[in-house]
Amino acid sequence: MSGTNRIVCAAVVAAGVALGAARSAGAATDACDEGWTPASLLRGPKAVVNAPLVPFRSAAGGVRLAAEGTEHTVRGNVIMSPVVAVGSLATGLVEMAIWMGTGVADGLTGGWFRFAPEEAMRFSVEPMTPAFAPESRRPKPVAPADGCRG
Repeated sequence: MSGTNRIVCAAVVAAGVALGAARSAGAATDACDEGWTPASLLRGPKAVVNAPLVPFRSAAGGVRLAAEGTEHTVRGNVIMSPVVAVGSLATGLVEMAIWMGTGVADGLTGGWFRFAPEEAMRFSVEPMTPAFAPESRRPKPVAPADGCRG
């Protein structure tokens, strides 16, 4: 790897870690924070293993979103679906880098800081809603359940 490639790779990993840390800081205010458990050691490897599927899942979700949201015309079916699929694939590539970076950070810290998103912890091939969609994956408020601390 040349010096420029190393700098670019380091910048992508640093951006992913920074974004994951910002997301984790917001999620750390949950009333039912379980703290660190031995299962937290697998957070990093799970995120890294699931990350390569993100661009394809996002593209599939984009195609599904385009099919649901367009009228059934030539413009809607032939033009919009590929355009949304390519846009979804591009945002999926960025999200893959974030999952990889935060997964590496979780692997190095033993999952203590929970950098990787919760969605990265569940292996799935189900299409994902692209990050640019209005009904994108946003954290939903969690009501405290019985037995939660706080």
